[in-house]
Amino acid sequence: MNFKRMNQPSNQSLHYLLFCLLTVFFLSSVKGQSTISNLQYNGKDEPQVAIIVTLPKGKPQNATVQVGHSFPSGTMFQVPAYTTVFLTSNNNTQRLGPGSKHMAQASPKGEKHKTFFGKVKHYVSNKLNFYKASGPNNKYQGAVEGTEFTVEAVGKDVKFFTSEGSVEIQRRVPVTVDQESAVKRKNERELYTVKKTYVNAGDPEMFYDYDAYEAPANYGTYQEAINQYQSELDQGYYNGEDPFYLADEYSLLGGLYLDSGNPSGAIEPLNKALNLWIEIDPYDPLIAEHYLNLAEAHYLAGNYDTGVSYWDNAVLIIDSGYQYYLQEFNYFYDLGDNDTAWGFGMDLLDMYNGLGYAYELRNNLGGEIEYQYQNPNYWYALADNLDSILAKL
Repeated sequence: MNFKRMNQPSNQSLHYLLFCLLTVFFLSSVKGQSTISNLQYNGKDEPQVAIIVTLPKGKPQNATVQVGHSFPSGTMFQVPAYTTVFLTSNNNTQRLGPGSKHMAQASPKGEKHKTFFGKVKHYVSNKLNFYKASGPNNKYQGAVEGTEFTVEAVGKDVKFFTSEGSVEIQRRVPVTVDQESAVKRKNERELYTVKKTYVNAGDPEMFYDYDAYEAPANYGTYQEAINQYQSELDQGYYNGEDPFYLADEYSLLGGLYLDSGNPSGAIEPLNKALNLWIEIDPYDPLIAEHYLNLAEAHYLAGNYDTGVSYWDNAVLIIDSGYQYYLQEFNYFYDLGDNDTAWGFGMDLLDMYNGLGYAYELRNNLGGEIEYQYQNPNYWYALADNLDSILAKL
C-alpha cells in the first residue's frame, strides 16, 4: 500500500496559513463576523473603550475599539473591569460583562460561543441552524431554544441561567460496551453520547462541574448499542435536531460499528457526521477526527485508496492546527492565564491523540517509521505529558 505522506514533512504549514487567510477573508465577506454594537464603562455608554483582542491565528493585542468595528469569526475578546462590550452577529447580541473573556464564532448558518471566564449574556432572536454557547470546554454546552440566557465560566466549570425562553443543556456522557472491541489499538476508543436537560426561564441558575462523575450509558453488546442509537438518530432527523447533536451521534454510531468489527457498516454514519461538520464549520481543525474515522473505516473495509485520501486530509488538518493550539496554550500558560490555557490545551490534547492513532493506523498497515513524527508513541507521549499538566491547572 502506498501512503502519500510517508517520507518527509511537507509545506503543509504554508498551505494551511494561506488557507486560513483566505478563510478569514471569505467568512468576513459572508456575514461571518461580529460587530460591536455598544460599549459601556461604569454602566455609561461610551464611543470607544480599551480591551484586548485576539484575531484568529493571531496573538492578543491591546486595542481601542469603537462602536461599529467588525471582527472575523473566531476572534477572542478580553474585557477589563468596569467595561462592557456588546457584540452583534446575525441579529443576535452577546453582552460581554466586566472581566470576561469570550470567543465568538459566527457564520450565515449559525453561531458558536465559548466563554473562558466571566459572565456573558446572550440575546438570541435568530438561532439559524444552530446557536451554541459553552464554557471553556464543550462537555456542557447550551443549545438555544429561547431568547435570553447567561453563561458564566468559573474555572473549568460553567453556570447557565435563563431569563427568557429555554436553553437545552447538552452533556457529553461516556458510552461503554461489555463486549470486547474487534479493533486493537493502544488507547481504547472513547465513545460519547449527548444527553439533554433544559434550563427554563424562572429556574434557578444551574451549575455544571467539569469533574463531576457522569454514569456511562452501558450496553451488553455492540449490536444492542447500535440499535439504540440508530433508532434515536432516525427520530432525531424527524424531530429536526440541531446538526451538532446529529453529527456527534452519527460519529458515535460509526465508532460502534468499527469496534463491533463491521467497518463497512460504519462508513454511512461516518460520512453523515463529516458532511454535517462540513456544513457547520469546515474550518474547525477538530473536523479532522471525522476524516480519520473514515480513513480507518475504509482501510478496514479494504478500500485502501479511499482510506489514504481521508488519512491524508486528517493528518494535514491536525498537523497545521495543533501548531497553532500549542502556541496559544504555551502563551497563556506562561502568562498565568490558566483558564484560557486549559481551554486550548484540551483541544490540543485531542489533536495529539488523533495524530497518535493516525500513525498507529498507518504503521499497522505497513507504513515504516523513518522520522520521529511517524512514531505513534511520540504523539501519545506528548498527550500524556500535556494531560498531566492540564490536570494541575
